[in-house]
Order: sequence, then structure tokens, then C-alpha cells
Amino acid sequence: MKIILTTILISRLILIGSSQTCKESKELDNNCGRYCFTVVKPVLEHTVQLQKQVDSQDLSQKLKTQMKFENIEQQLKILQDEVAKLKLNSVQEKLEDQKGLFEKIGSKYYYIERHQGSNWFTAVHKCHELGGHLASLQNQRELDALIPKLQPLTWIDINDLGHKGVYLSHTTGHKAPFFNWHQGEPNHSFNIERCVLLEYRAEGYNMNDQDCNVEGSFICEMYSPK
Repeated sequence: MKIILTTILISRLILIGSSQTCKESKELDNNCGRYCFTVVKPVLEHTVQLQKQVDSQDLSQKLKTQMKFENIEQQLKILQDEVAKLKLNSVQEKLEDQKGLFEKIGSKYYYIERHQGSNWFTAVHKCHELGGHLASLQNQRELDALIPKLQPLTWIDINDLGHKGVYLSHTTGHKAPFFNWHQGEPNHSFNIERCVLLEYRAEGYNMNDQDCNVEGSFICEMYSPK
């Protein structure tokens, strides 16, 4: 009989755990008495211990999940490194391909168009297609190295298209670092000379402002590898 009462009480306690009311709790206390409480208490304590184990298992599962995420992050890092290597190799291969078109003159690589005339804008575009930019001269030494290779009119990257008289490098967008004008230049003749080329005159090759639509040769410079 006591076993039956105990079983009934445990069942009712389980029900109380999900939908407990004061009336039901009081009824159990009247029907069962101290004996039932003495028997059921260890069961309740064991239930608490089981709940703690469940909670511990949940924490353990969280730790396992976190370890999985950390492992995924490590794999992603490896993949990122591999992609970076592939990109570097691609850049190096591109530079090697460019060297087939570009020749080393002084300390840099250049492509000099000697056959087809282009205006300044077309020259900019063609240099980009080749993977470079219109030559951006840094000093007299670079100019001296190029002179033996130049055509009578050769476009470089300097212009004052943005603001008259302010000569910028198209490559950097900043003030051109080096100028070597012919005497009397730049003169903005007819107010249309806004692009700069290297022009041969009696005194040799120096810079001249010219109408950007004039056709001339051009010299492309390979982008320096980072």
C-alpha cells in the first residue's frame, strides 16, 4: 500500500512540476503525510542531481560546438592563406607576361609605341590595356635613359585638364614630381594645349604642352610590384 501511495505521489509531483496549484499540493500533503515526504525527498534530490547532469551535458555540448567553430575558423584561415598565395602567383605571372612586352630601360620597365599614332586619351587607355600606365618620370636620370628610344612626339602622363596651369600626374593624381620644359613652355597655345609630351627640338628632348588630340607615340610604364 505504501509503495502504491509513493508511486501516486511521485506521479502527482511530476504533474505539479508542469502545472502546480496550491490546492493539489495541499491535497497531497493531507493524503500522504510524513511517510510519503520521507520516501519522496531522496527521489526529488536525485532529480535535482539529474538536472545538474543535464545542464552539465548542455555545457559540454556548447564546448564541443565552440571547438567545431574554432576548427572551421582554422580551416578558413588556411584557405585564405592559399587564396593569397594564388593571387600572388597570379600577379607574378602577370608581371612575367608583361616583361615580354615591356623592356627594361634604366631601373624600370617600359613599352614604347613606335608605329601607331594615338592621342593622349587613347594612349592612356592602351597603356591600361597593357597592364601599365603612361610614363611618370621622376627625375632627369629616367628621362636620359629613355631618350635613345623616343619618337619625336611621345606622350607621358602629365596634364592640366583639371585646372589650367596645375600639372598633375595622371598615374597618381598628385603634382607631377619632375618637369623639364622646352624654353618658353608651357605656353597654352590657343588655350587648347592641356596634355604633356616629350618633343624633340634642336636642343634635344624636353617637355611641351600640346593639344591632347594630337597624335603621337606614347610610352607606357609597368606598375611597380608591391
